[in-house]
Amino acid sequence: MIDPANGTLLVANPHLDDPNFLRTVIFLCEHNDEGSFGFVLNRKLDYSIDELVPELGDFKIPVFEGGPVELNTLHFVHQYPEEIPGAKKL
Repeated sequence: MIDPANGTLLVANPHLDDPNFLRTVIFLCEHNDEGSFGFVLNRKLDYSIDELVPELGDFKIPVFEGGPVELNTLHFVHQYPEEIPGAKKL
């Protein structure tokens, strides 16, 4: 078995019963002794980012559901870490 590592795609086992991860594909961003953090890539919501963050103007980028922890946060996967304070290279 391969140990999970940053930058890995995790595909849920088709027989997984946990509704939080049922049929998910997760981009693993961080995995260490304290826990793991990743983005669910295949649960698109019916919102675009401009609907949730009006300050962005007419910026029509899709939003994807995360969870099951910290559902009140918003994270961006982007190519310009120098443009957003606190950005972390994945």
